[in-house]
Amino acid sequence: MNGLSHPGILPLLLALGATLVPGQTRVTSHYTAWRFDARDLRQNANGDTLELPDRVLLGQPRKISIRLSKAVPAHPAVVLVRTHFTNFEKNIGTFEKPELTFDAPPGDGWKCLGDQIDGKLHGPLRVGSIRFEGAQASDLAGIESVEISADVESAPERMVVMTAPLPRDRRFIVDIRSLLPQNTSGTLSYTYRTWDGETLARQDMLVTIPSRVTLADPPARSDLRFIEAEIRLRVAGQEIPEVRPCWSEPPARIIDPRLRPDSLFGMGIYLTRHTGDDLRRVGEMASEAGVKWSREGIPWQRSEPSPGRFDWSFFDERVDVARRNGISIYALISGWPRWVQPYTPEAIDAYCRFVQAAVSRYKGFIHHWEIWNEPNIFFWQGPKSMYNTLLERSYKAIKEVDPKAQVLGMSTSGIDYNFIARSMARGTPFDALTIHPYRKVLEEQVLMEELRLTQQLVKRPIWITEFGWAVHTPHNTLEQDFAPNSLRTQAEFLARAYLSSFASGAAPNTSWYDFRDDGDDPIYFEHNLGVLTRDLHPKPAYAAFSTMTRLLEGERMKERLPAPDGVWMLRFEPSGTLVAWSPEADIEITVPPGYRKRINLVGEESPVTGGSTLKLWQSAPIYLTVK
Repeated sequence: MNGLSHPGILPLLLALGATLVPGQTRVTSHYTAWRFDARDLRQNANGDTLELPDRVLLGQPRKISIRLSKAVPAHPAVVLVRTHFTNFEKNIGTFEKPELTFDAPPGDGWKCLGDQIDGKLHGPLRVGSIRFEGAQASDLAGIESVEISADVESAPERMVVMTAPLPRDRRFIVDIRSLLPQNTSGTLSYTYRTWDGETLARQDMLVTIPSRVTLADPPARSDLRFIEAEIRLRVAGQEIPEVRPCWSEPPARIIDPRLRPDSLFGMGIYLTRHTGDDLRRVGEMASEAGVKWSREGIPWQRSEPSPGRFDWSFFDERVDVARRNGISIYALISGWPRWVQPYTPEAIDAYCRFVQAAVSRYKGFIHHWEIWNEPNIFFWQGPKSMYNTLLERSYKAIKEVDPKAQVLGMSTSGIDYNFIARSMARGTPFDALTIHPYRKVLEEQVLMEELRLTQQLVKRPIWITEFGWAVHTPHNTLEQDFAPNSLRTQAEFLARAYLSSFASGAAPNTSWYDFRDDGDDPIYFEHNLGVLTRDLHPKPAYAAFSTMTRLLEGERMKERLPAPDGVWMLRFEPSGTLVAWSPEADIEITVPPGYRKRINLVGEESPVTGGSTLKLWQSAPIYLTVK
């Protein structure tokens, strides 16, 4: 359905400026995207730049307007507009009047910056900052608000967008945004369900669009750790993806300060992204969830601000947080400081000197060192053969300082067999291969075969140092790198991914990317990969990870048991805990003798009896225990 069959929609679209080309119809509309007040705005250290909250614009912007609460006539404004891994920068003139309008990137006058500098859009646009050339902090005093509006193109049937934040205290809220030229109405329908599919309540309601709607509270049930709301919105002429916000409460855990270097359970906590009380709390919540390994990047520029002058205080604090919370670190060193000319012999020399300094500093605690991040793609801008030189030189430099240290190499985006094979053919030394086998859909057998094939290729351990699925609402116009998933689906994928990597026998350490959301925009996928929200509320994936580590820490998979077609049943020892799931369909299984308790992914427990029938919900692993 393209929305053109609804009465009255065609004249409206023509009035908006639609060009009716079959299969390519686009509507141009103007809307106010965001209004940030003084509480939202930050000035950089120089005082000449306003940093805006990181928010996605709907549609494909053609023109962007910025309105300030006061004019700033004396200083030309340079605007930074972001898309995924790419920034665009442009001098848009001076704010002689409070509002300026300019063409959206890419195009004339825009300078392309960042990692993937190909001048193309890589997903939705976000207005990041406004720098006023030559300004002092006092020149920007009195700017109490910034309003962003835009002329955007979008499909006529995708002009209403619905999102729903993670509920707080079982309070479900729906945000409805619109590119339509006037307010309209629609029918909002929602159903509350438990993890195991029991319907708790249903309701339909008329809503005004745009609006923010608070749903009726779900029934109070003390036995539940999870409630999902399936929410649909019907508006004439519009195709609106449903949203499925979830409330969850992970099982109670305490901080475990014991280091377990043989643990299988890693997580990309990235403590260097956190400061103050957030740093403390993130470390504690990771420990409470059972995280025992974390991938932590050492910031080279910050740790060596000029050649030979070191300041380890920032990373020392992160190491201390990890140690206090029983979390081992494998350290990543990736990126060049400002004082190095990248991708030169001199840069590699400087890198190796820094690696040796870092190993000397932390060899009492850190024994695993990862050399660069995803050098097979745009994160490495030099010749690919030069990465092999870097890895070879770094290997030698690390072993000179700490012969027992393990060097982790490749760190490929995906499983790049060609990149890995070329490195192997050169004889490039490394102790373990690191890979990031992201995928839209998880097929256990495929993943396991890929891991085993990769291990046969390299004949050494494989570490999965990034792996994950995002939870976000699809953008109404522009494609993104990751497919959208519901909160429940993310939790299911997390458990299935860890279990598959363990069952493969090829991946002794797996880390999810990442622990805490990088932002709070519900549409930009990069903001929604964590198991905690930006304000540190647990998602169902946090509960799933916590349940898994509580039951399987210290365990090793013993065998895969016979099961109906399409069902996985893995037994772990020494406890005998059994994990079962059906990726493709709901199915019933028979409980093996001796098992007494069923525990679902979010930690809800119920008794079972050997020989009884048990339903497996599609994609949702369950645990069976003998106690």
